[in-house]
Amino acid sequence: MKPLSRCLLVIVAAISTVAVSTSVVSCGKKQANEYLEYALRAAGYNRSELEAVLDHYKDDSEKFAAARFLIEKMNTPFSIINDSILLIY
Repeated sequence: MKPLSRCLLVIVAAISTVAVSTSVVSCGKKQANEYLEYALRAAGYNRSELEAVLDHYKDDSEKFAAARFLIEKMNTPFSIINDSILLIY
């Protein structure tokens, strides 16, 4: 293989990798925004309160991410039922 052909092959591979990575990241962001929007819609009258929390933490990326995570998970059904919990009741 000639050096020029090898160089072009490397460039094409690099461009392809960047294109695929960009599309995967953008899909992930779109899905994350859908989770947040769903949670805000499901909050009903409390939507403004949740938006106020997000607005309060907008300048602190770590706290904003934590608040967003909690808001997105509010509608996720979750429970733990095993034999030990049944002994309590």
